[in-house]
Amino acid sequence: MQVRFEIDDFGDEAASIQAVADGRAPEEPYHLWGRVLLEQEGQPTVVIDDDMTLLGLALCADVPAALRRDGKAQLRLAGWPGSYSFVAEGGVVHLTGSKDTDVRLDQAELLQGLHACGQRLAAFIQTLAVSCPQYGKAGRVLATNLADRG
Repeated sequence: MQVRFEIDDFGDEAASIQAVADGRAPEEPYHLWGRVLLEQEGQPTVVIDDDMTLLGLALCADVPAALRRDGKAQLRLAGWPGSYSFVAEGGVVHLTGSKDTDVRLDQAELLQGLHACGQRLAAFIQTLAVSCPQYGKAGRVLATNLADRG
């Protein structure tokens, strides 16, 4: 399973990291629009779009913590369309929600992939904060929550 992010202003994960390393800033100063993609062989790709500072925390930290604790999680987004349901049973997570999403993902791979994607996203946002200080807190909050819930 692969879990990766894209940033609207920069492109895929590698292009986004390079753009920030080159000192580019997002066009919109207070929103970092993009998406997280969940890809597992044999299942349709799930694309979840939102402000990445919010999505990173909710999807990569909160959802795995709730799945471990309760076996289920809800994800509500700032943007539209904006709600997803995660239900774990027998090592599989059934994900349903916006955009006619209805997939089954390996639970262990999903949890590991979300955590790793969250760590990469936190590092990306913290690097972005060097040239755009308004993102500093968001990067620190995501990194701290991932470490606490890891």
